[in-house]
Amino acid sequence: MISVIITTYNYGKYIERAIRSCLDQSLDNSEYEIIVINDCSTDFTEKILENYKSEVSVFNLENNIGLSAARNFGIKQ
Repeated sequence: MISVIITTYNYGKYIERAIRSCLDQSLDNSEYEIIVINDCSTDFTEKILENYKSEVSVFNLENNIGLSAARNFGIKQ
């Protein structure tokens, strides 16, 4: 299984494109998982992620922990 980990902080205008890019790959969806770590965004990122909760594992952090820590959190998931 391949795990794709996407970290985001106030990238609402880009996150949907990143997720769609992963979902549009030629691999069967049983061969990979997409994990998105929303690092306490204050823009509309969380609202966009709600649209993908059935296809993507979304973790909305309550405190901003930074890129490296958010990535490591995703790896642990």
